[in-house]
Amino acid sequence: MAFLLEVTEDRIGIIRDISDLLSDLKLNIHIISAYAEGGRGGIYLVISLPDGFPMEELEGKLSSIRGIGRVLHQECDVRGLLIDDLNFPLSRYGDRLFTLTDKAWASLRFNLVRMIGQEAYYALIFRIGYEMGKGLAETYSEIAGAVGLEDPIDVIRYLVTKMLAAAGWAKAQVEIGEGKLRMALEDSLEASASGRTEGPSCYFTKGVLTGAIGRILRTPVEVDEVMCRAAGDDHCEFSISY
Repeated sequence: MAFLLEVTEDRIGIIRDISDLLSDLKLNIHIISAYAEGGRGGIYLVISLPDGFPMEELEGKLSSIRGIGRVLHQECDVRGLLIDDLNFPLSRYGDRLFTLTDKAWASLRFNLVRMIGQEAYYALIFRIGYEMGKGLAETYSEIAGAVGLEDPIDVIRYLVTKMLAAAGWAKAQVEIGEGKLRMALEDSLEASASGRTEGPSCYFTKGVLTGAIGRILRTPVEVDEVMCRAAGDDHCEFSISY
């Protein structure tokens, strides 16, 4: 059984109180995750309930915990099968998300190249990445401002690298020079899904970096992929001039 608990007061001890309640009821927790922003948030639980367990009583006890508001639950339509839809729609920092697996990306790339050709694919996927990068930069710039990061270079240093990892795209490190950045990406999803290529092929990532960094710096940037894992290099690396 899955539960989504509305957090109306982000306070120390709320997870402990939930755990103690379920322990007293002899209910086992399989999954617990929590998020909070601005004093509010949610707690997601998957627990085992014996047949005939009084659901309304459990919901009442959970909602009586200080800081817990609404309690939603999801039952298994098929025994042993539980696919979470309580967290729909997925969002992060107010932006709605959806998931795309590496296999789906590889299939998308293969079929688009077959339909429109490689050069057109690169142009299309670069533009999609560029627009996504601009949008992500706006969101993360607002977050940076809220914690006192005003220098655009600091936003790139502390947020853009984390942005790529948080999106599941790659682990990034950045070197900052005069008018130039070098960003190294480990375990890039795009490179992994591209198969073996004759040269740099991460045009979506290039678009994301062009859009994001250009928007953060408020100036045009030139991004070149100088190393690519898909082309046989150890990692992907981008040179960014502004």
